[in-house]
Amino acid sequence: MKKAAKLITNNWGLKILAVVFAVSLWLLVVNVEDPEITKTFSVSVTTQGEEVLENARKVYEVLSGSDTISVIVTAKRSVMDNLSTSDFNAVADFNDIADDIDDGEFSIEINVSLNRYSGQVTIDSGTRYLLVSLENEAEVKLDLEASSTGTPVDGYIVGDISTKPKFVTVTGPQSIIETVCSAKVTVDVSNVSSDFSAKEDIVLYDESGKEIDTERLTLSKKRATLDVVIYTTKTITVKAASPTEASDGYEVSGVTVDPGKITIAGYEDDLQSISSVTIPSYAISYSNATKTYTMDVFMSDYLPDGVIIAPGHDDTVCVTVTIEESEGDESGDATSTDSSTYSESSSSDSGSSDTTSSDTTTDSTVTDTTTDTTTDTTTDTTTDTTTTTSEESQ
Repeated sequence: MKKAAKLITNNWGLKILAVVFAVSLWLLVVNVEDPEITKTFSVSVTTQGEEVLENARKVYEVLSGSDTISVIVTAKRSVMDNLSTSDFNAVADFNDIADDIDDGEFSIEINVSLNRYSGQVTIDSGTRYLLVSLENEAEVKLDLEASSTGTPVDGYIVGDISTKPKFVTVTGPQSIIETVCSAKVTVDVSNVSSDFSAKEDIVLYDESGKEIDTERLTLSKKRATLDVVIYTTKTITVKAASPTEASDGYEVSGVTVDPGKITIAGYEDDLQSISSVTIPSYAISYSNATKTYTMDVFMSDYLPDGVIIAPGHDDTVCVTVTIEESEGDESGDATSTDSSTYSESSSSDSGSSDTTSSDTTTDSTVTDTTTDTTTDTTTDTTTDTTTTTSEESQ
């Protein structure tokens, strides 16, 4: 018993030294096999508490690339080897500035945490901030403008393009919304010959026609459906009925239309029975006319339903109504002389009008009626004048 106690109590120094050596050797082995190391991770910052901004009708923009931060951590190699950026949470909470929301720049503290190994990893204690700029949120409602690119099959044209929806609502920072002037959607009609539908992206443009980046904008619809109507075309003659009225002592001697043809568009079945269109007399009548006049007439007003003026073609024709003084006034020699003088002048004008009329397609019925009326009136006037002069001589 004494020997055992002596063995335990003898050589305390050596025994303590042996324990220290053993612990040191263990620590050395551990550190060599699984040392503690430091590593930097690049972590993306997420945000929360956006409802605070929504309630205040504010929007934000992250400044200076502060939505990505560097996180320095220390851990055992065995732990570090299993860490990745997905293990980190870097969060900026807008509730931290809830009491001071206004336009301008703000710094929001970023809180970094780990999803696992939280007790075995040391995170650098430095403070990090998300820099943001706040401004008012605005909204604009725009009609969708449809257009086309390309060319249909020869003899066909784009008759109409309708969109669904008809308009788009755009929401975003006021500074950007104020630059938005139009919303357009474009469809390709190359080599088509019948109606079709397509879905296309909605594009926003500023006043100068430059496309606007929509990264910070919210559109009620990002794409639109376009219903495209494809028409065939046809060239037809334009006629004009003779005006029924002129001022007392004057008469209509001719009507010409320039150009004498127009190009219309519609479905083939609707165009088959149309070869001409006549401008009604009431559209070109002027009851107090005492001299030749011209009028611009919009031909689309006189086309049947389902038929339009072909896009890219003029919708207007110019109608010239020639007015001459009547020759049936029995007012003696002086009057006859005046009438003769006017007739010569008018005859010159009429000759010019006839030349224009011969180059232009005109209703033959109108032309024939005008000629007959003029001839009859001239004959009657000559007879009456001759009789009157004879009677005065007697």
